[in-house]
Amino acid sequence: MSERRPKILAVDDTPVNLKVLEAMLTPRGYDVITAASGHEALEKVRTERPDLVLSDIVMPGMNGYELCKKLRDDEATRFLPIVMITASTDQERAQALEAGADDFMTKPPNQVELLTRVRSLIRIKQYHDTIERQRGELRRFLSPQIAELVTSPEGEALLKGHRREITVVFSDFRGFTSFSETTEPEEVMKVVVRSSSSTAAPSSTSRATG
Repeated sequence: MSERRPKILAVDDTPVNLKVLEAMLTPRGYDVITAASGHEALEKVRTERPDLVLSDIVMPGMNGYELCKKLRDDEATRFLPIVMITASTDQERAQALEAGADDFMTKPPNQVELLTRVRSLIRIKQYHDTIERQRGELRRFLSPQIAELVTSPEGEALLKGHRREITVVFSDFRGFTSFSETTEPEEVMKVVVRSSSSTAAPSSTSRATG
């Protein structure tokens, strides 16, 4: 199965500018969708789910700054990469960053610079999406507390290979499966410890490598 082509949303009220961006990006392996206003861009983000947004600043109705702020305020698009295409003034660049843009470029965009920045930001977006997908998969099998720990920097340290002596206890409790599925892990462990200490259960000591 072929890999999905990254999708870029280009936002500009000038059709020729959109044509230029399409000509630069499409031959390089990107699918380009377009919007002529900030309001149309918000709708395209919801329906097309782009991997990156390239937005002009000066547009009727909703300008690029306002579009950027709305995308940053939405939990679903908070980490969506946004590049503002600005004039060369320092004030516009500062405002673009304050609005939440990840990067900015001057008009007309240089093709090499454009492709370099797009490639870098999409790589970061894909890495973020992979982490979020793995986090969701972990939460299907682990309690929320354990899943949060495993995906944290502290959890990564805990998962590093180590060797220690452990005790393995084999026991069987009536109704344990249904009990463990509906009970917090801490309470399950308390029951297991209490039951193990009050009943004779075969056990073995071994060395485990993680």
